[in-house]
Amino acid sequence: MKMKVAKREQKRKEEAFKEGGILKKISSILQMGYIPSRGRESYQYTYLVDENGNERTEDLSKNVNCFGHAFFNLTNEFYVRYNIGKKDTEPFWHFGEKWGKTLVEEVLDYAKKTGLEVNECSLTDKTDFNQWKVAFYIKYGKNTDYHFFLQEADGSWSSKNGETPRLEIIHGELPKEWKGYSLQGVYCVTNPHAQETRSAYGSGGKV
Repeated sequence: MKMKVAKREQKRKEEAFKEGGILKKISSILQMGYIPSRGRESYQYTYLVDENGNERTEDLSKNVNCFGHAFFNLTNEFYVRYNIGKKDTEPFWHFGEKWGKTLVEEVLDYAKKTGLEVNECSLTDKTDFNQWKVAFYIKYGKNTDYHFFLQEADGSWSSKNGETPRLEIIHGELPKEWKGYSLQGVYCVTNPHAQETRSAYGSGGKV
């Protein structure tokens, strides 16, 4: 019985990684020129649902983890407009569970499938208007885990821990060790669709 359950779970994860779904949704957003624009926006989102002023509050924090926050950094508006839920972002939670690729390769290959360009860089490299930096950490052990930080426009680094809504902010130098995780590298992420003029969906400024 346990073997059958394990096989079903593995099949579910493999299905989640198939191209489509969330990849198509994020690709569509990026093709509009979107670049990280959340800032300190909370993942608790209150918005109008009709012309009578009725509001709805949604907890979107369970729909995205550190990977989604750092690489895509979508605003709450996009989560609601494109109906992006936990089922869509299932792949974000299971990197490192496929054979044939290292964890780093798997993560970067997945990000590139959305149309992003990802290249290793240094902490001192400057970024252009359509670029942002992501720091990649790994915790080695019986259950290897990963974590990502996004460099914000003011130079600080933000991360989202799992399903929690709270962002952790690091000001100043990025640590080589963080809560048992070791810094593996810093990557420059580029959205080639972004235009230098101010985008309707992004900040238009340097990150």
